[in-house]
This record gives sequence, C-alpha cells and structure tokens, in this order.
Amino acid sequence: MSAQSKAKAAQGYDPKPEPNRCATCGHFKSDFILPEWMIKANSEAPKRLAPLYTLDDNAIEKNARCGLGGFAVKKTAVCQYYIQPVSA
Repeated sequence: MSAQSKAKAAQGYDPKPEPNRCATCGHFKSDFILPEWMIKANSEAPKRLAPLYTLDDNAIEKNARCGLGGFAVKKTAVCQYYIQPVSA
C-alpha cells in the first residue's frame, strides 16, 4: 500500500461522496405507483400472461414527504435533521 493510499484511508477520503439531501435521508418517505393507463393496460392484458407493467420497472415516485415533520419535500432540499439511511 502506497503512502498516498495510507493517507487516504486514514482520512476517510471518499472520491464520490453521497450528498446530504432529502433524497438520501433516512427520514425521507415516498410512494411508488403505476399511472392509470398502465393499470388499465394490465387489466386488459390476457390473464395467462404476466402483467405488462410492474412497479419494479415502471413506477413513478409520488408523495415525497419528510418522515419527521410530514410535510412535502423536494429531493434536493436539506435540513438540520439529516440522518444516514439504515441499510436493510
């Protein structure tokens, strides 16, 4: 390990840090939904086939809120109560 690598490790250097913002906060809450036209297309599809549209691939994020205050937030906003999200 080089002297530079040791110095970086000792300082906790991160070349691509995750910024502190609402979208990366542990308090951030939102809902994922399918648009109405996708739900309709799924209901009209042949029953023996898998759905055409799924939440995993086609969801739209709605209702972005702060878990502490319950108010609407922008994903790029910040506040003083930022916490790291808990990894599952």
